[in-house]
Amino acid sequence: MSQKLNFARQLQLDAGNLAQLKDTILTRTGIYFDRGYNSTDAITDEDVASLGILAVDVSNWITLLQQLENFFGNVAVAQGDYDATTNKIRNDI
Repeated sequence: MSQKLNFARQLQLDAGNLAQLKDTILTRTGIYFDRGYNSTDAITDEDVASLGILAVDVSNWITLLQQLENFFGNVAVAQGDYDATTNKIRNDI
């Protein structure tokens, strides 16, 4: 396989992964709001303490997901330090 063809194939795989992430984003934000995790049954620091994060970290992550929804939906995206949000909530490093 040529390098160019291999590169294009990798782009196709990336696009597929991004599409799957887009679907996951819609699911996560829907659950967050449908279950009232933002209001009537709000996620608390106690709920997530064992993960080493705070409730505000969860809320900030949902905001990031909403901005990604905006990006995919051709809606203006608010500027924010989304890299810091990602680094705060991730657990793979």
